[in-house]
Amino acid sequence: MPHPCDLPTPYADHLFAIGETAAVKGVAGLKSLRNFPVYEAYTKEGKIADLGDEPHLEKILELNPDVIIAWEGDENRYEQLSKIAPTILIPSSENWQVTIMQVAAVMGEEEKAQQYIDSYRQKLKDVASLMEQSGEKGKTALFLMTWGKGFNYYGGVRMSPYYKELGFTPFDKMGDYGEISLEGVSELNPDYIFLGEDFTRSADVALKELEQNPVWKNLRAVKNNRVFVVDTEIMGPLAMGQYKGLDVIESIMKGSK
Repeated sequence: MPHPCDLPTPYADHLFAIGETAAVKGVAGLKSLRNFPVYEAYTKEGKIADLGDEPHLEKILELNPDVIIAWEGDENRYEQLSKIAPTILIPSSENWQVTIMQVAAVMGEEEKAQQYIDSYRQKLKDVASLMEQSGEKGKTALFLMTWGKGFNYYGGVRMSPYYKELGFTPFDKMGDYGEISLEGVSELNPDYIFLGEDFTRSADVALKELEQNPVWKNLRAVKNNRVFVVDTEIMGPLAMGQYKGLDVIESIMKGSK
């Protein structure tokens, strides 16, 4: 089994997802993974080397990897990396199902990646059926994280399964992501709000403060107990976060029956 190194955070996620954890020797940006609970089981034991935000070449050399998986941001150091071990550049993408196959191919484990994708797609169908049965299909939803004095919202490719597959209704004229004020949220007045934990701890607004705000308290989602504080990785474009998101919606829909 090859031991890859200099894995950008997304590609470590993909190897964890297909059960190739033992092959991961080092990750660039490991501290970012530690912000998200879904990766706790993989990062808490200290078996994976932190290669720094920018890959530290000496650390990579010490690990003696069989292969290095890099991304387009590593193009300027490709020659240096290639002197340490065979280096494969995989372009980043918002579509994790494409990327996980490319990462798995490096390990010769495409079948495991396909199994993960198939399991995810079946889960999508199962949760979509639950939404239909619960009568929640068609309800509007916003995916937010507190940011500055307001929120960041998330949509686009990474959130399309929640809308196109599960059946939540998106809001027109909203981009893939952006900032929105509390007043902006109030104008939309969604049926559901999924509020991601602020892992940056830099927002000026905290949930406890929002709970005392009359604008927030008047939101339809708040009045109907349809605000769910979630781990932010469910709003990300990675395999394990996307799967975890389905688990979250499944749990909510089962409680809606």
